[in-house]
Formats: sequence, structure tokens, C-alpha cells
Amino acid sequence: MKKIFPALIVVLLAWVGPADGANLLLNGGFEDGFDSWDVFEPPAAERYIINTDEDFVRNGSQSLKFDSDGVPARVHFDVTTLAAGTPGVEYIAEAWYYLPETLLIPDTLWDNEALGIVMQFLNWDGSSWSVLGDPIQTFEYGPGPEGSGLGDETTVGEWALLSVSGTAPAGTNWVQVGLQATGIGSVFYYDDVSLIPEPGAAVLLLGAAAGIGFWRRRRARNRIAS
Repeated sequence: MKKIFPALIVVLLAWVGPADGANLLLNGGFEDGFDSWDVFEPPAAERYIINTDEDFVRNGSQSLKFDSDGVPARVHFDVTTLAAGTPGVEYIAEAWYYLPETLLIPDTLWDNEALGIVMQFLNWDGSSWSVLGDPIQTFEYGPGPEGSGLGDETTVGEWALLSVSGTAPAGTNWVQVGLQATGIGSVFYYDDVSLIPEPGAAVLLLGAAAGIGFWRRRRARNRIAS
């Protein structure tokens, strides 16, 4: 029994992954360009570029720049990355954005220009992907038609945080984090994207391991006593 319990701790620590507070994304600051990121839905590939202008970098020397070239488009432009996930663990996905000017609205009919972050839990069975549950997302909106109230809280001229959280359902072995822009008619930047497991997850699981070890030792003593 003494050999089983330490081994159980090792297995659970491996299951939890990196220590609490560690960013699971390999290239969240775009310091290595688009490494570990995928860009979908043309013309997104032409409109997302790696920025090296230090005036629009939150940390490091690079950030992600979206440039609509003055032409709003009514599609989602998605830039996504993946990290290994664990069922039952709560994850927090965050990204910082910088909007140097007000979002442009092409006409009063188009009222949902937005930039945002989305988190999706996935399962990969070795041959195909399965989407688990609905995407968890949040957006900051452009001003929209007069009186619509859209974009009243959107931050302009300084770095602002986008954040979502959710608990991975059964079957999760990957977590996808995406950056989105819909109908944007402007230029903005993303930096310091992160995916962090809930603080305390490792401690809770080690507590479970300790409980299992105690139960095994007590069961062994009872067998001997009887």
C-alpha cells in the first residue's frame, strides 16, 4: 500500500498538468509569430498580421494586429490555438485588446460589429474531433446605430481585458481558445492571450488522492484486525 499511494499522487499531478496559474498556451503573446495558432475563413489570413510596433504591444516585442483595411466584413475572423484539457477542471481564457480608434459602422443596419474571445471544449478520439457543449464567449461591440447602446462600455485608447471561464465536461481532452472579429471596420490589437486552470485544482485532486490513500490503509488495518 505504501508504494501505491505515492504513485497515485504522481498520476494525479500529471493529470492536472502545469502548476496553478500557469498559462497553458504555448505562444499567447505572439512572440513566435503564428506558431501554435491557426487562422481561418479568408480574408482573415490577409487581415491578421503580426505587429512589431512597440506602441501597440502590451508585453514582449510583438502582438496580433487586425487590419480591416477600411472594409468591414460580415463574417467571423477566427484565430485559434489549442491546449490539452482535463474533465472537471475550470479554465479561464483571457486576452487583452487595444482599440486605437472607434469602431467604424458602414451603415445603420449593421449594428453588431464586435471583437471577442471564445473558449470551446473538445474531444479528439484519434481520428476525429467532437465539440462538447456550446462555445463560451464574450464580445465588445462597436457603437452601432444611434441610440442602440452598443459599445457604450468598449474601451478605446488603452489595453482592456476580455475574459471567459467554464468547467470542462466529461470527455474533454483539448481546450480551444479563439480570437474573433465580426464586421470590424477598424484596426485593433490582441496580446497576452492565456488559458489558465482554476487555482486550487491540483490541491483538490491531491486531497482526493490523500483520501483514497487513507481509505486503503484503514481497509488494510481492518482486514488485519479481523
